[in-house]
Order: sequence, then structure tokens, then C-alpha cells
Amino acid sequence: MDNLYWQPHAGLHALLQSYGANTQAPALIQKQLEAQHEWLLNSVAFFRRPNEESRKLVTGTQPSVTLRGRKFAIDKQLVPATLRLSSLLDLDELQTHILLKRWAKDVGIQTQGQPLVLELNDMMQVLDYYHQERLLLLKSVQYVLLQGVTEDLFAKTSAALVRSGLEDRLISVLRGNVESPHTTAPGIGAKPGALSGHMASVLKEFGGQQGDMVWLSAVHAKLREQQLTERCEIASNLLLLYEVVGTKCSSNRAHEITHLLSGVALSLPAGGLPANQAGQASMALVAEQLSCMLVLSVVDLPAYISLARAQPTSPTSLDTLPLGQKLHDVHSHIRSWPGNPASALLLLTWGAVAQLLEPHVSLGESVAEEMQGRAQEAGLFQSAAACLEACQGLMSTAVAQLC
Repeated sequence: MDNLYWQPHAGLHALLQSYGANTQAPALIQKQLEAQHEWLLNSVAFFRRPNEESRKLVTGTQPSVTLRGRKFAIDKQLVPATLRLSSLLDLDELQTHILLKRWAKDVGIQTQGQPLVLELNDMMQVLDYYHQERLLLLKSVQYVLLQGVTEDLFAKTSAALVRSGLEDRLISVLRGNVESPHTTAPGIGAKPGALSGHMASVLKEFGGQQGDMVWLSAVHAKLREQQLTERCEIASNLLLLYEVVGTKCSSNRAHEITHLLSGVALSLPAGGLPANQAGQASMALVAEQLSCMLVLSVVDLPAYISLARAQPTSPTSLDTLPLGQKLHDVHSHIRSWPGNPASALLLLTWGAVAQLLEPHVSLGESVAEEMQGRAQEAGLFQSAAACLEACQGLMSTAVAQLC
């Protein structure tokens, strides 16, 4: 139960950002990093879903619960709002209560002995408040990994996170993200079907009043955007882990990542999106771009370049090739990737890999030409420029944080 409680991630992120400008910051940072190790390791997975145990703690008669060795008061005036918000946020009731108390304090709301009644706009503010906490937690992990390259203060924490299984935890968080039903926008690869369990619960809790459907539509759009934004942050963390920290990605892991991301690859209708839907695709395209960059990172491109200089053996064992026994599975996932401006560079690069592999193993007849043709159709030159711009942006951010 102790892990249900967390120090505000906004405060941790602000403290990290003060490093170098505040002479007292190193000691404070060291203390906070040690105290929040488990949250940095597990990141957003430590935000739990609603459950009966926490609901009973919030609605019971006890005035407080013990978390991390100290008592946390249950404000009975906030309980009704807590239960409604828990449904909206899809968040553990006790964690929702902690979040609501902090938000109310930050915005200056006082109950004055009466149950707190939140308007729909207030609830949207709390939703934004919660989403910000999740994003700043992921960004704090990024900061630690980046600073750990050059700063001893962060190197210790970075190494401890890696030893404790940060890669496994990030993959688990990525899996939860791509399996979320909120990440597909209507008209952007959307599939017909019932509402997600979360949105069905929200509709049951908040539907039925005049004007609610407009608000519910805004909630659904915000949930979708948040999930895509989090996917970008998770992919960035994994890229840092593999490209900056130097963690070796196994062939099994490369297959897992490629499988996960190909399953939510962006499929655009022929002729592109109508003008009124173009805005919905912007975050989806950014997430797609980072997904493709992550796949290119984990398939070990330098190994194929080295392979081009090697003499092929007959027959060639898959175990001697990059990705080993997972090569054909990874190839199948990349080959099935829909062509779009963000994936064009991935398709072109994999077509080149297929050419390098031809003397050693066949990935299919004319597969290199097929992949290159699909890349051209998807808008290779525009996407290459966009990818370079994104890489420059990531590098600028990294340099800015390290300086």
C-alpha cells in the first residue's frame, strides 16, 4: 500500500531542472532520487486502477490511513468527488483522493464543512493535473538517464535503475499504452466496436445531462492525446536507454517491441485525411515517428553493415545473423507496417537491410524493391526531412538538459 503514495512529480521535475543553478540542489536531489527510486523505476505503472480495497479505505469510517510510515488524513468532504473522479481518471480511489487534495490546495479550494461539488470543467482541470503528473514522472526518468552520462550524482541512480530492470518496466508500460483503447482517433485507422470499459464507465457516471455529450467527447479526445503523448515519452526513454546509456537490446526484445508497435502503426486513408481531421493526426504522426525510430534502434543496423563485408556461408545459419531466430518475425512485422509519412524512412531502411541480407538469407522475392517502392509512395523525401528535424529536436533537448 505504501507505493500508492507519491511525492508530487511536478516538484521532483522542477528540482531536477534546478540542478546547476542552485547550490543546495545536489543534496536535495540525491535525497529525492533515493526516496522515489521505486516510482522512477515503475513510472506510470504505479498509478493503479480503481479497486474495492482502496474504495473501502476512502469510504470507511477511519479518519486516516498509514502510508510510508505516516498518517494520511481522509477528508470526508472530498469523498463523493473522489469517487466520481476515480471513474473519470480510471485511477485507484486512494490515489485519486491524494490527487484531489493536492489539486484543491493548489487552486485554493476550501470545502468549509460542506461536501465538495465539482463542475465538469473542474473535473477536466483535475484530469489535466493528473496527466501532467504522469508526463513529468516520465520526463524525470529521461533527465536522470541523460545526466547520468556525465554527472556522478545521476550516474548512480541511472545505473541502479538499469540494474533493477528499467528496460523490463518500460516495455511493460509501453505494452499497456499500445493496448489502450484511447489511442485511435475517429477516422485515423479507427475500427468499429463498443466503447472501452473506461469510457463506458465514464459515460455511465457522467452521461444523461444536457451538454454532457460535448464534454464527454472532449474527455475522449484528451484521453487519446494523453496516451499518444505518453507513448512518445516512453519511446524516448527506451531510445535513451539503448542509444545513450548503452543497454543492449536482445533479439527477443527487438521482436517484442516491433510486434507491439506494428500493431498500432498509423494507417491513413488514401488521399490523406480530410481538412477537419488533420489536427487529430498530428500527435499520432509524432508517436509514429518515434515508434519507427525506436524500431530502427533495436534491429541493430550496424550489424547488417558489418555483414555486408562478410563472406556468406552455405547454408547460412540464422543464429549467425543479426536478430538470429527472430529475424523473420521482425521482418514480417516491419513488412506489414502501413506506409505513411512517418514510416517511410523505416520502410526504405529495411528494404536496404533486405538487400544486404540477400547473399545470406532470403526474406522474400523482390522484397527490397517492394519496401523501397512503398517508401516512395508514402512520401520518403518529406518524411526524411521531418525525421531529421525530429532528431535535431531531440538532440537539442538533450544538450539543453545536459548544459
